[in-house]
Amino acid sequence: MKLKPILSMALGAVFLSSCAVIRPGEIGVKQHLGKLSEKPVQR
Repeated sequence: MKLKPILSMALGAVFLSSCAVIRPGEIGVKQHLGKLSEKPVQR
């Protein structure tokens, strides 16, 4: 019955993580646990 805690942790990780598509000409900033990176991401 150790499957339920592992499954719930995996689902929680999926819901807490996010990603975005940066289109050509747009600039984005990475954010990890509320902290913004100092380097912009440009595509």
